[in-house]
This record gives sequence, C-alpha cells and structure tokens, in this order.
Amino acid sequence: MATLPTTTGDNVSGEKITSYRERGFVHIPGIITPAEAAHFYEVALDFSRQPRANVYGGNIFTQLVNVWQESDELRPLTLHHNIAAVATKLAGTPLRLWHDQILIKQPHNNAATEFHQDQPYWPHANCPDPISAWVA
Repeated sequence: MATLPTTTGDNVSGEKITSYRERGFVHIPGIITPAEAAHFYEVALDFSRQPRANVYGGNIFTQLVNVWQESDELRPLTLHHNIAAVATKLAGTPLRLWHDQILIKQPHNNAATEFHQDQPYWPHANCPDPISAWVA
C-alpha cells in the first residue's frame, strides 16, 4: 500500500493558514510523500541533463521553465493534486497555474542566495492573491 501525504487540503491546520495569510509564507511538510520526493528528484536530475532551448542561466542558478509542458514524468509534480489543494486552502481562493521551474545551483558555487521577492517581476504582479509552492 502506498504511503499517503501527511498534510492535505483537508487537514492543513488553521494555524498554518493563519500564519500564511499574516506573514505571506509558511513551511508545510508532508504534502508529498518521501517516495514521491525521491522519484521526482531523480526525474528532475535526468531532465536537467537534457539539452533544451528554454534554459536561463545566471551567476547563481540555472533555471528551466515550464517543465510540465516538456516532461511527462514531471508533469504529475507540477499538477500534483495535493500541492494544489493545500495552496488553494492557504490562499482561500481558486488558483491558476502560471508556470513551474527547476532551479539548479551548480556544485561548488559559493555565491550567496540572497533574500528576494519574485512577484514584482511577474507579469501578474498586481494580482492580489499570488502563491508559489517550493518543493525542495
């Protein structure tokens, strides 16, 4: 029998929801299972090694965007029902997917990953209810 996520849209705590809505971020473990995390980690590594056109490189990260449109194996992570259910519960409003991405910090890169905000750079910067999910 498959292991189920420990946190779902049905059981995410009121404390987590309040914290997200007050602070704008929250850490919620257990939205995907350890087996799913291990599987998607391997798939993402394999995917990142394939040559492609939509790679954005910088001094700190290599960024692969809209992976769900290219990879049948990573699409289930981007469209993962439980991630969407928890995000919707946190936001308290229906959501739409803008994009996904894989961010890769290459080994031996000692550059700092500075605190930053993405929303001002998004084409929907004035949207009142944006939310992003980071899966380590």
